Amino acid sequence: MPQTTLAVEHLHAWQDTQHFLRGISFAARQGEMVCLLNPCSHTRRRLMHSLIGLDTKREGSVRIHNTETLHFSLDRLSQLGLSYCSKRTGILPNLSSEENLLLQHNQHFGSGMPLNEIYDLVPSLRTHKDLPALHLPVGVSHLLCMAKALRHGADLLVIRDLLLAMTPHIAQQALSLLHTLKARGYTLILSHSSSDHISNLADQQYLFVDGQLHGA
Repeated sequence: MPQTTLAVEHLHAWQDTQHFLRGISFAARQGEMVCLLNPCSHTRRRLMHSLIGLDTKREGSVRIHNTETLHFSLDRLSQLGLSYCSKRTGILPNLSSEENLLLQHNQHFGSGMPLNEIYDLVPSLRTHKDLPALHLPVGVSHLLCMAKALRHGADLLVIRDLLLAMTPHIAQQALSLLHTLKARGYTLILSHSSSDHISNLADQQYLFVDGQLHGA
């Protein structure tokens, strides 16, 4: 049986004095995708930030590869293989797409994916490789964030609103990438507005309502 990559147990979180998470629990194994659903983009952002400890006071347990990480910084989380992927997270806007992917990184966990393999998985990144990252279409920029995480050796991707504002062509590449990563044993935590387009890929789906997760 695949090992558990992420285990969240009785997690409470407070943001701006609001008790935002009220004891949520779930676990994700290698090769699984867990989808956290809520129609409000602001709520989804706060949910993902609570999971990784951004601007949040937390209680409970968040274990990555069996290491307790409740009080870890993002840098320490990256050392365990976690990468947070949002629209332009970690992207240097004045560098080209390819220059962003070629930046050196101290890999703490595993080895990174070769550049040519990235381009085979996401053809749009090859097409736009010389374009400054600032001018990439939103969907391609999001895929660049994921590609950069893969280059740096991450195996646990926390992905916010991946399909938001994507053209159908780019969305198809994104879904194909998710399918491939699952098959290769990556663990994916994805926020989305609804189960549309992702229900066939998701191993677990939860509705986030009033601070708690409910099976979808």
